[in-house]
Amino acid sequence: MVQKGIACYFLLYFSIYSSEKRSCLKYKNLEHALVEIEKVCELDLSYQNLDEFPESITKLYNLEILTLNNNRLEEIPSKIKDLVWLSIINLNDNSFEEFPHELKRVPNLEKIYLDNNKIKLIPHDLYKMKKLTTLSLMNNEIEEVPNQLVLANSLESLNLTGNKLLSLPYNFENLQNLRSLYLGNNPNLKLPDSIFLLKNLNRLSLSGIGLEQVPSKIKKLKNLRWLSLGKNKISHIGTDIGEMEWLEYLYINDNHITGIPENFGRLKNLKFLSISRNKMGKVTQEHIRNLFPETQIEY
Repeated sequence: MVQKGIACYFLLYFSIYSSEKRSCLKYKNLEHALVEIEKVCELDLSYQNLDEFPESITKLYNLEILTLNNNRLEEIPSKIKDLVWLSIINLNDNSFEEFPHELKRVPNLEKIYLDNNKIKLIPHDLYKMKKLTTLSLMNNEIEEVPNQLVLANSLESLNLTGNKLLSLPYNFENLQNLRSLYLGNNPNLKLPDSIFLLKNLNRLSLSGIGLEQVPSKIKKLKNLRWLSLGKNKISHIGTDIGEMEWLEYLYINDNHITGIPENFGRLKNLKFLSISRNKMGKVTQEHIRNLFPETQIEY
């Protein structure tokens, strides 16, 4: 009887939970959302020409996903901390010149998107956001990454593409939960060896950072499946790449490469290979085609 009672309890619980999730809706109109506050779990106010963050949004106490991209926002109100279930916020393509510090007070925030703004600094205390897994700051004006960021143990994805980075913290390997790292289009960036100690890294973009050769230590990244080395100044690919048999996606486009190493054919797990806009002749291209008959190749 006890087991039957427990089973009935869980059945009732999940029935109620499922009912609540079915009534949890996405809205694209704030006025409509404010009529049924308890049902709003996602709000999309992108492309609304907003100059100010509508503070009434903070009344949506069940809100989990907030999209405000392509507006003209410069600030976030302090009351955003009232959105205790907010986990994802998209503020891409706005007018932020500073990282909105108010976001640090949102207790369950996991993913922050602030691409295409004018942000110059990453807060030193961002590591205190214990649930933050994704930080995207692509195409801003950031010149340095604070040393304290390596304490952000929960961080899984970091996108710093298209900034003005010159260097990274020397102990970058402390971000051991990092799965995706995008550093492309930082033409003066000097890579620390520590990034090649990120043992869980799955995706790495080093495109457009002025590389003249493939870093030899890159083969230490045993879990890497996606690698972009495009738009650099690489003329020669050594055997290190050929040893990375676990790679599935490789971009070496837009370089000065004329040939491939003899062990290149060991990349048997490749699903996609981009070699376009290099200096390879037709014979080399045909050789690559023969090496990877099942691979999608971009010439």
